Amino acid sequence: MLKATSRSCTRKDYTYGTDFSHVIMSSGNGSHKLTFENKNVTKSGSYMEPPVTEMLSLHMISGARRGLSDTRCCLGLFGLAVYVAEKRTKEIGIRKVLGASVTTLWRMLSKDFIVLVVISCAVSIPLSYYFMNDWLTQYEYRTAVTWHVFGMACLGALFITILTVSYQAIKAALANPIHSLRSE
Repeated sequence: MLKATSRSCTRKDYTYGTDFSHVIMSSGNGSHKLTFENKNVTKSGSYMEPPVTEMLSLHMISGARRGLSDTRCCLGLFGLAVYVAEKRTKEIGIRKVLGASVTTLWRMLSKDFIVLVVISCAVSIPLSYYFMNDWLTQYEYRTAVTWHVFGMACLGALFITILTVSYQAIKAALANPIHSLRSE
């Protein structure tokens, strides 16, 4: 809710005069209500200024680009997992014949990817902390960069990696070893 008094209000390119006394603006359930003294004006739509709507559309485009890049990274990770599982099919078949469980084979195939994610987090956390702190120092009002932001990002990357690699690792571990050892 926005309440304005008889003072004039200047904001960037927009100047509002002193002719609005007792203006109340409220928004709820998608409809907007603007009250001038005792008269109500109800309008559906947006009272946002043009720069705000441009920022919202830029935010949506940025989110779509981030989603596409995340999808592309997951597809690349999945392709690498398929390649590793295909390359190690004979090893998986021999281990399965010798009595290895599905959990052991899954751990064996996933371990390399998990180590890579941990190394990448160990390299990226100090660098991003340094550059974010340096970037935020130029603002008068800023937020502190805390460790839990980086921890959540690393846990998210680890979760996505495990989810992406697990499908192919479990598929390779459940495959019949006869098909992989037939050519030997």
